[in-house]
Amino acid sequence: MLGKKLIFIMFLLVIVPLCTTAQNTKTKKKAPIADTTNSKVVQYNLKLMCNKLQIPYDSSYNLDLLFESLEWIGSPYRYGQCSKDGTDCSGFTKSIYKDVFGADLARSSGAIFTQCNPVKKDKLQHGDMVFFKIGRHGISHVGVYLGYDYFIHASTQSGVIISSLEEHYYKRHYYSGGRPKETTTPK
Repeated sequence: MLGKKLIFIMFLLVIVPLCTTAQNTKTKKKAPIADTTNSKVVQYNLKLMCNKLQIPYDSSYNLDLLFESLEWIGSPYRYGQCSKDGTDCSGFTKSIYKDVFGADLARSSGAIFTQCNPVKKDKLQHGDMVFFKIGRHGISHVGVYLGYDYFIHASTQSGVIISSLEEHYYKRHYYSGGRPKETTTPK
């Protein structure tokens, strides 16, 4: 008799939790393992890219923009060129916008500026453009905003680099932010 009670209790200990688990799986939908893993891989890669670019981590970054930025870092400056073997600021910005956002921009920083709606500095979003007046002849430099006052651009001295809008030189020459007129926010 004691053996039968013991077997019955063990049976209940095994079956009751299984029934409860079965009920919970019906009411709560779990994310598929592949989706969860993919999300973790994306976040891990995003953290790695931010670290390599030396910019603060932000889970809302455009992964394609950061990946493309990594591909261009260190490309030398070459006036009038538009490739990873050499580029100027507008050629670089045009290439980034074409490859990341599918947008076709003009070829000079001044002409790109006319294709944009102005964006206040404190309203800049990842992927917006930043414009500078360095000489006396209007807009003369453009870069792509990455967030947290960082932007990527083709510098005449160092090629494609990441700089801060807070650096004295860029703070002094900053003119405006811009977002292409076709879209209201960068993708």
